[in-house]
Amino acid sequence: KMLEQIEAEMSNTDRLVLETQALRNDLEQYVLEMRGKVRGELKSYLSPEASTKFLEELQNAEYWIEDEGWDAQKSTLKKKLNELKVTGDPIFQRQYEYTNGTELINR
Repeated sequence: KMLEQIEAEMSNTDRLVLETQALRNDLEQYVLEMRGKVRGELKSYLSPEASTKFLEELQNAEYWIEDEGWDAQKSTLKKKLNELKVTGDPIFQRQYEYTNGTELINR
């Protein structure tokens, strides 16, 4: 019984570690992808000021990942990712609306 409990706790810990690593990877991937897209395909959907500000946020997030983020809890990583998506997701929405605008209007 005690061994089963220890195994269950280890399994939960392993799962949490893997989920946290996956979330850290998601955050890092989002930062790298968005930085490239903001400088490229999404550039025309942002003002230069907004672009500069978001690129700074992405750079700060990358520094954070490499420093404090390495040992951060899952909830903190999720919060950081969501904070970036608050800015990033509407850019994709603007791109979608612009590229599909006439199609949406004609429906």
